[in-house]
Amino acid sequence: MEAELLRGRAAFFRDGAADAVGHLIRAAALDPARGRLHLLDALQAGLVVGRVSAAARHALEAARRAPAATGDRTTADELLDALVAYLDDDLAAVPRLLRLLSDVTDPLWTRRLSLAALLAIELWDVALEDELATRAVDSARTDGTLMILPVGLWMQAMAAVQRGDLLTASALNSEADAIADVTGVPRHWYGRLFAAALRGGAAEAQPLIARVLAESHARRKGMLTATAHAAAALHANGTADHRTALASARLALTDGDLGTSSLALPELVEAALRCGEDDTAREAFARLSDHARAANTDWALGVRAHLAALLSDDPEPLHAEAVARLDAAGLRLWHGRALLHQGAWLRRDGRRLEARHALRAAHGLFTATGAEGFAERARVELVAAGEQVRSATLGGMEALTGQELNIARLVATGATSREVADRLFLSPRTIDAHLRSVFKKLDITSRRQLAAVVGQTT
Repeated sequence: MEAELLRGRAAFFRDGAADAVGHLIRAAALDPARGRLHLLDALQAGLVVGRVSAAARHALEAARRAPAATGDRTTADELLDALVAYLDDDLAAVPRLLRLLSDVTDPLWTRRLSLAALLAIELWDVALEDELATRAVDSARTDGTLMILPVGLWMQAMAAVQRGDLLTASALNSEADAIADVTGVPRHWYGRLFAAALRGGAAEAQPLIARVLAESHARRKGMLTATAHAAAALHANGTADHRTALASARLALTDGDLGTSSLALPELVEAALRCGEDDTAREAFARLSDHARAANTDWALGVRAHLAALLSDDPEPLHAEAVARLDAAGLRLWHGRALLHQGAWLRRDGRRLEARHALRAAHGLFTATGAEGFAERARVELVAAGEQVRSATLGGMEALTGQELNIARLVATGATSREVADRLFLSPRTIDAHLRSVFKKLDITSRRQLAAVVGQTT
């Protein structure tokens, strides 16, 4: 039995999740005492391949047939039952899943960080995702668990992207990538995909999305394929290319993979409305509304109110609710999107002064976070409302690469080149070379000046 389990884990890293599912299911049959735990791992592996894949269907069917837990029920027992129910479209399982995720101290999540991150996004709870990731990173640094550390950092990066902190996301992704290169852990692309999509530059976003799609197809990772299409939809909506956004969102949602209800459904609703496909928009909104109400977080309910306003004949209270909830959730990009649409509606309603107030706030949020596509949309609306504003330009800390930003932030704390090198698995010479580039881009000459510049952006 142990040999079968080890083959399953080895297959996950060597050949991919699809080949791990069968090994894990056989391990479950050979070890009834730990069978439900192995089935949970098989289900996670199947979902990575894709929800409609043969691997996922095999794992879900095995999980459905699993005998009920005996004795004291563990977190794994509860999670397996709740996850099966949710995958069978029982939204009553959502509060159970959120309750289980909220116990961030449970060691179950340490070995299942990818599943934890996926569920937190699926259930619209970015704060919980960040809390789980931070605990995992702190624990991995303390214990020296280098196989877990990059996954936790990638999770933190995705949470930072959702909050609109693209600088922090860039630094976290670069640190995680450097550790992954040393340890051989396969890269997670989720945070990097959405950061590139939000920044809005086609030269960065489109090649990355194409690269990830090629990799996901080659490695049979349907969930990653769906996520890449969701990022493409976000990028296209951000640059007002709504026809492309509509096509990408449809591709993201084709198989119903986890994570897409919060990441792709909102893009589908907006894109469909902009393209005059109102029936598609209303159908997608109905699906989103059910999931949002079940999750009952400010992120979920804020996005629901934001999209409901676009569909409503009386949008004013819905716009106000969306702005308030998304501000409370700390999601700067979504807060900005709510303000953008509120301002656009106010302008069309002839309330130009109020429109400019909302649009200035939206433009400020987008510019501060480096979301150039959405910033340009807000600028165009501001001009239509009678206010001139220049296009946003990249500069300062935003001009640094992820690696440079990470090094700059660590050096700003007083760390020496050797200490930073040890942290990032680089040589002191490489650190100093990056620092010279940082100094040039920021037009400074000393570490003391660097600390001052970094302090102004945090």
